[in-house]
Amino acid sequence: MSLLNSHPAPLRSDYVQAQAATPPITRELPFGITTIVGGTNLRFSLSSPLLQSPCDTAISWQELLRPGVELSRDGKLEELRTLAFKEIGRRFVSFIETHSAPDPKGPPFSKLHTIIFSVAGIVNGDRVSLTNVPLGIVQKDLAQEILLAINEELGRRGFEHCSPKTVAVVNDAVAGLMGELRAGGLYRVQNGAFIILGTGMGGIVCTGGAPYTNLDELGHRFLVRSSDHTVRILAGDTIAPHLSGQGEFAALHAEESYAEHHLAGPWAAARFVKTVSERGEVYAEALSQRLSEHEGFSEARIRSGLQELGTLPWDELHLWGQRAPSDIVRCVNQLLFSPSVSEVVTTIRRAKSCSQNPHDVVTELSYHTWRGYFELLGRCGAALRQTLHSTGTPLERIVLGGGIGEACNHYPEIWKRHAYSIMRSRSGLPPGAMVFSPMRAEERENALTAASINEATTSCATVYH
Repeated sequence: MSLLNSHPAPLRSDYVQAQAATPPITRELPFGITTIVGGTNLRFSLSSPLLQSPCDTAISWQELLRPGVELSRDGKLEELRTLAFKEIGRRFVSFIETHSAPDPKGPPFSKLHTIIFSVAGIVNGDRVSLTNVPLGIVQKDLAQEILLAINEELGRRGFEHCSPKTVAVVNDAVAGLMGELRAGGLYRVQNGAFIILGTGMGGIVCTGGAPYTNLDELGHRFLVRSSDHTVRILAGDTIAPHLSGQGEFAALHAEESYAEHHLAGPWAAARFVKTVSERGEVYAEALSQRLSEHEGFSEARIRSGLQELGTLPWDELHLWGQRAPSDIVRCVNQLLFSPSVSEVVTTIRRAKSCSQNPHDVVTELSYHTWRGYFELLGRCGAALRQTLHSTGTPLERIVLGGGIGEACNHYPEIWKRHAYSIMRSRSGLPPGAMVFSPMRAEERENALTAASINEATTSCATVYH
């Protein structure tokens, strides 16, 4: 089966209803798992004929790697990977066990028909390179290593081994694009793009309703000029000078930077905190107080998590993104991407009357950072529109997903319209051409697994006719 071109065969509704009270994993029917390897966490998402939507669980990398902190500090990445994969195998088996019908023989792992790995990184055949996960995974057969860890855990528990008939590794942008094409913001769109905004930034274009790999890895295809934030796209022959011998994007030391270094969550947080810190200690203190009030951390913990950034030059901001606790980065992003409409309006009114206090300045800076974020996204949209237009392909729609895109989809309607208006003014695209994803990540990235399980189950469905 071609996973990228298959269309789901819907099961009869009476068949689904007949099995509604049954646990989703049984010895009679195949099931599938999408393992989503993101920059913030690793998730397992279950597809079964007895589920109308996937069920899932998440493990943060901070939690997963906690037992290996010392190994990480010592630079023993091989041992750290072994420890991490062992824990992944244990969690995977427990997840399946939780959703299986009780059986003295254990869960029916022989019915695991499909396992697809959706990874936030570069996929080259079976080899994967992850850029936002601290495991040193470069050109590794990630699927094989995780499957080996799963079967070792099954052996320890005395359960039957698994040998899935379909194993695939795809870039998370490709998996997300397929989900959006099937049931999301790109449904019935022929020429569009899906962009992931989260711990990293990824994305891919589709033409003719299929992935267009000549325009993938959009987080590094968009180049942002420092002086005026204009954007150009690496395409065709222009991309080769920016790639290393391993096919990875090389660091830039010029006036341009990759869009990921502006739009990925940790980078957006780092740039905002650096801007506040440069205003002076009183403003950095106001930011610490604001974060502690809204996010539940102690002010001392917030301040210790932010203070290192003040000493870093702008060209070394990535060091803060790597070293700062991920929960501190998340709470800064929460402030940036969940603005209070009333607070912003009140602050802007005070600014006009020149009666601002340090807390108002922090609110105003966070709003300007938020606005600048969507202005840059709009410029990326304009660059993509121009690039596709030069090939005779009209750009119909860009869908923004990932943790940030999905959070923005839940804005109050007035705030969502404001974000759309900002992007539209910079992109030149018509209304509705840049939208936040309406799908959960698990629903989106699980589309390929669901299609595979639907196909495998079609013959079984006739039994319940």
